[in-house]
Amino acid sequence: PLVIAQSCVHPLNVAKTTLQTANGPAALRAMTSGGLFSMATWRHLSRGLGAQALLSMPNGAINFCVMEGTRRFICSVAPRGGALIDATTAAAGTAVATVVSLPQSILNDRIMGGAHQNLVEALRAVGWRGLYPR
Repeated sequence: PLVIAQSCVHPLNVAKTTLQTANGPAALRAMTSGGLFSMATWRHLSRGLGAQALLSMPNGAINFCVMEGTRRFICSVAPRGGALIDATTAAAGTAVATVVSLPQSILNDRIMGGAHQNLVEALRAVGWRGLYPR
């Protein structure tokens, strides 16, 4: 479900990322100059979709596993459920999933911004150390 949701809004995310670049509005106008439904426009708006889908899967899996593990632990100690347990498990899952989501964000932003053509090229340019900036 996470992959599908992120894939559906991906074109909007590409447009937003393009607008945030140095020549954003001009780049977005050039990108859509052939009309919104032209093949060239969709080629630009789908830039980085493969990387997004590929990297969303481990992010969602880690988040889910940590949330469920945390929920089981908390419920074994304090069996009364509630919103506090939900918030705690969601926070734990999101915090641990950051190990995957941070590199995902860095690589996707570079691909969507047009700095790199694909995931392999972006990973080579950024390097493993560049995935976790200080």
